[in-house]
Amino acid sequence: MCGILCCFYSNRPVDFRERLTLLLPRGPDEMNVTETDNCMMGHTLLSVVGRGSQPIVHGDFIHVHNGEFYDSEQSNDSYELTKMTPGNASDFGRMVNGIFAYCSYDILNKRLYVARDPVGVIPLYIAVSRDQVWLSSELKALYGLNATVFQPNVLAEYELDGNARYRYILPSYTKTPTLNKNEIYDLMKASVQKRLRCDVPWACLLSGGLDSSIVAALASICQRPEGYPVLHTYSIGLEDSPDLKYARQVADHIKSIHHEIHYTVEEGIGAIRDVIYALETYDVTTIRAGVPMYLLAKKLRGIRMVLSGEGADELFSGYLYNHFAPSAEEIHAECIRKMEHLHLYDCLRANKAMASNAVECRVPFLDRDVVYHAMNLNPLYKMSSTHPDGKRLEKWYLREAFKELLPSDIITRQKEQFSDGVGSRWIDALKEHAEKQVSNKEMENHTFHFQPPKTKEAFYYRMIAHELFGENNAMHYTDETVACSSTTAAKWANVSNDPSGELCKKRIADTGV
Repeated sequence: MCGILCCFYSNRPVDFRERLTLLLPRGPDEMNVTETDNCMMGHTLLSVVGRGSQPIVHGDFIHVHNGEFYDSEQSNDSYELTKMTPGNASDFGRMVNGIFAYCSYDILNKRLYVARDPVGVIPLYIAVSRDQVWLSSELKALYGLNATVFQPNVLAEYELDGNARYRYILPSYTKTPTLNKNEIYDLMKASVQKRLRCDVPWACLLSGGLDSSIVAALASICQRPEGYPVLHTYSIGLEDSPDLKYARQVADHIKSIHHEIHYTVEEGIGAIRDVIYALETYDVTTIRAGVPMYLLAKKLRGIRMVLSGEGADELFSGYLYNHFAPSAEEIHAECIRKMEHLHLYDCLRANKAMASNAVECRVPFLDRDVVYHAMNLNPLYKMSSTHPDGKRLEKWYLREAFKELLPSDIITRQKEQFSDGVGSRWIDALKEHAEKQVSNKEMENHTFHFQPPKTKEAFYYRMIAHELFGENNAMHYTDETVACSSTTAAKWANVSNDPSGELCKKRIADTGV
């Protein structure tokens, strides 16, 4: 995972290299800058496939790219951008399959093209002023500028006179899904295989939950990289974590070399500030889950690429509140809401927690073909307790598809959110720590008018984020959703809009749903 920085200007910036150095954790292998009369591009390299330096100067274009193009036949997939011409530049993001954020400058026509992948797996931020347009992989490199999130699924075209044009890469999600075919096994196997293209040590993150177990099990039967054919799996948790036990079971089943990382509550609390700086968010669940993921990334010992299971819960209605969904139509509408905001939560966490420690995180469930399949799937396949044919476990469609590949205990294990599954003491300790750090008077007198924190834990994270980044709009997320939950979900399950899955688990037990 690399870092990109771009400035398109009529007034040349003087601090470009200083800003670029803030992206070195994403790419410690190499840092380069290329400049023309109206554009500066910088790149920090984490070498995972080949060793192609960026920015790429080709013909009349300069390119910087972060991510992967899966259909590329070139030794370094970033060089797929050299196929860009003035005639196809405005549509190039539609021509490629992958996860990406790129900036491409047409030197002759003085025009900048920018695109971000349809889901937003790869982060990208933008700051626009009267005489400059800045793009960056991370918010911290745009300090002091009025930065916002560059939205996923967007192609943008900028000109020196300030004109800008925007268009979508792919159509919006279908409103009437009807697909019934069970093709998910083959699609997921192909997705994992694509992501095993690398020239460095790699591994699978294995929580012991269904999603990461599917990814790891598929990696065990795929053709693995020449020179790095051994499958390593990693899990993390407190010593009493339920995830660790199930991860060991999966690792034994797929015969991986398994590494179990323990952390303490004290270690986790000590890392909170670093995690908020790395993730650039104040969202409660993202930080709860981001801490163990960040600590795990620091212990990977030479691993440069990992596969992870993000995205399955949003695509296949895996969260426990979906047990209370009133209809198939509402299930599908919630999937759309979650997918449209995923870039603010799990994509952000997985990318930045790993990238801040020079590790690239790849997410097979968010492959374009898998997403298309899931979002066109008849939502009856996503209903659980309220399914018209009787109660079913959440994500039963996935469980059925992969039941021959995994131990039965994993197939029948109820959903555990990552921040809960690493150990219930972790959530309790965070709440207790925040209680000591934040006074009642501070809660009553705070001046956060947008998304005012409702708990001391949320206030604690917001204060740290404010100290690090100021009251920055780029960290704001929509009010109608939070990671692992939403206002709609709270109404369905008749629980507070708390991001922990424990409330829904208790509600399921109490109601017999």
